[in-house]
Amino acid sequence: GFPFKYYENTHSQLYISRFGFVAFNDDGIYRSQSRIPSPSLPNDVIAPHWVPAYNVNGYVRYLRGGTTPNRWFVVEWNRLDANWDNEYTFEVILHENGDIVFQYGTMTYGGGNRMCEDSGIEDSQGLDGFSITGFCNAIGGNHAVRIYRPAPSARVNIHPLHQGRFVHAGETVTFEIPIRNTG
Repeated sequence: GFPFKYYENTHSQLYISRFGFVAFNDDGIYRSQSRIPSPSLPNDVIAPHWVPAYNVNGYVRYLRGGTTPNRWFVVEWNRLDANWDNEYTFEVILHENGDIVFQYGTMTYGGGNRMCEDSGIEDSQGLDGFSITGFCNAIGGNHAVRIYRPAPSARVNIHPLHQGRFVHAGETVTFEIPIRNTG
């Protein structure tokens, strides 16, 4: 419904995963859990509650609204079932200005076992981002988290982060290191 700036890219579509996250590509969209950030697929992830939940007792819905420049897009996971009497209701709201809001309703953790979960954001390579709760830590209910898009400024990206190879004594090796300002 509107262009969304996320890290250094602007996106016009996203993919919704039943595992409690949205991504801007479908590479690994069916992966049930991961640490945030992680270079393993999927990347380009916004995860209010990434958990290996294979059943939805309620629904997963999305809605867009607002008017320029204050449009928004929301995805709600209602009664996501992660076995052992664990059931979660939460949503993510993407605002046209690049802000992201995670809202948590009822987050029921049964008395038995619990699957590991994580929440946070990561960039298109899975190298930059942050975890809000930390891997395998429970997310409390009835609260919200807002992630503000920072003002444009210089931002350096170096990839690959390290290079190397074996050399003989006295040999000189040159490596090219691309450095980008992703602003």
